[in-house]
Amino acid sequence: MGTSDKRNETCGFYKRNHGTGYKKETSTEEKLPTIVTNTDDTQFSCKLCEYKTTRKGNLKIHMKTHSTEKPFSCQICEYEFARNCDLARHMKTHLDVKPFSCKLCEYKCKYKNCLVEHMKIHSGEKPYSCKLCEYKFARKSDLVRHMKTHTGEKSYSCEFCDHKVARNCDLATHMLTHTGEKRFTCQYCDFKFARKGDLVNHTKIHTGEKPFACNLCEYKCNRKKTLVDHIRTHTGDKPFSCEMCGYKCINKNYLSRHMKTHSGDRPFTCELCDYKFARNKYLIRHMQIVHDVYKE
Repeated sequence: MGTSDKRNETCGFYKRNHGTGYKKETSTEEKLPTIVTNTDDTQFSCKLCEYKTTRKGNLKIHMKTHSTEKPFSCQICEYEFARNCDLARHMKTHLDVKPFSCKLCEYKCKYKNCLVEHMKIHSGEKPYSCKLCEYKFARKSDLVRHMKTHTGEKSYSCEFCDHKVARNCDLATHMLTHTGEKRFTCQYCDFKFARKGDLVNHTKIHTGEKPFACNLCEYKCNRKKTLVDHIRTHTGDKPFSCEMCGYKCINKNYLSRHMKTHSGDRPFTCELCDYKFARNKYLIRHMQIVHDVYKE
């Protein structure tokens, strides 16, 4: 039998058994792949956080969020991600479309779950609690970020200075202090900003918008962080503490300012007498009292 006859016989065999088209014959074991499922209530738990899942594959994907390995990079900016799905989600941030909007304020977003999380700001719901302090959060991502303040984890380092941060996005923001790049300009004045969020907050000064309201008093403000700090004046919560003394405060900026009293750092210098101060307000007061100079 010639080669042509063998090919025709083979094709005829597959047409009779499998219809048109070529298909590799497989054994019974190959036709029925093994599918591993979790048939009981066993949960796979992350040893680094409280994440739990009933699927081992989901745990493997989750563990990448703790790894410093980030093989997926954005081609538009320098953001890097551990998971491809996170990169796909990030790519939408480069689009201006924000189909989801809040009915209580002017907030708009690209994702429905972001709107759901935002609504907790208005409802005051904070289902995520820190086990090391009494801090509570509306979003799980905020809790994860907060936990790094306890662990001291700072896995991202600046290549130009000794600055270290806990998140890659914070490092990208820090790098702008070296480049001096300020891409975002206020439409009402000449102010420019390195971050879009800073521009948004600044614009509220011009518009007078104060969407964040305290549920314990009549206080309103234009930034969520400012409201969080204000709430602490009611609760007495002071989560930031000095390791060198017993000083405690309501936010990180106050702690950074306090630490200068230990380091002796005085970055604010008087131009008239070379006197130096740890805080700008001390310099202003000095200018008024000693030199009778008042800023307009």
